[in-house]
Amino acid sequence: MKGNDAMDIGIILTTFQRNDNLELFFKSARKIYGNIPIYIADQNPSRLKRRIIKKYNAINITVKYDCGLSAARNALVNAAKHKYLILAEDDFVFNDKSKADNAIKILENNKTIAMVGGRYHNVYRTRNGYKELNYFNYEYMLDLSNFGTLLLTHRTQLDSDKHRNLFHGIEHFTYDTVNNFFIMNRDTMIDNNLFWDEKIKVEAEHIDFFLNLKINHPELKSVFLPTLEVDHVRKISNRKYKKYRTRTEFFYMFAKKWKIRSIINQGNWVRDISKEKQSKLNLKNNRPEKV
Repeated sequence: MKGNDAMDIGIILTTFQRNDNLELFFKSARKIYGNIPIYIADQNPSRLKRRIIKKYNAINITVKYDCGLSAARNALVNAAKHKYLILAEDDFVFNDKSKADNAIKILENNKTIAMVGGRYHNVYRTRNGYKELNYFNYEYMLDLSNFGTLLLTHRTQLDSDKHRNLFHGIEHFTYDTVNNFFIMNRDTMIDNNLFWDEKIKVEAEHIDFFLNLKINHPELKSVFLPTLEVDHVRKISNRKYKKYRTRTEFFYMFAKKWKIRSIINQGNWVRDISKEKQSKLNLKNNRPEKV
């Protein structure tokens, strides 16, 4: 952080098949966070990316081609040996609201909090600059029934007062999930073996991570800090990237792992996985067990 370079914190990010935003990410990171160590796991190295990584004095963590988001993030958490880590992606642009000071105060105060998440400010990149789209918030409560129904209840449908916390005037909220932009306590992650499932490369790696946090680590929490924000640059992805990013087999792998037959996003949609023709999981004969 600019003015706080002595703080024991680093940034970790993965990149794959997307070169166009990487330099914008690094420019913004150096502007907002100064000389903070930045660790990058590149799943498809190129001469251009190597030049950008060297230019901004980032630390390259070697991973295999298409190892997946989960494996890349695990490699980064293991390699970046700082007290706190900022999880980022290659389509982020940091702004003045991206500073981690208040998130770290929350983490320092409560050791049962594993991570503090912010919100995405979705913007669309055009030739003339950026066009504001909306804010995206991934704050849900998760409930997995014994009969294989996963219920997602968004924070807008919850009584915020029941989830509200206040520490030295910093308002934050406890939820089961947050966005992929969060500040984590690395020791908490390591000590509790809290990693991403490397078999689930993409598509469902995020919800799988937080479902694991809730079910297998009930003593730990994730919190949402509304004042923590990052620009999330949206644009039409190239076909090659999209082919790798949207692989439904990993979603079905997630469903099989947790014996999920259906997902209900409260008030929005229902997904009946057991009836999807694409699924090869044979869920009809796979009676969910009590979790």
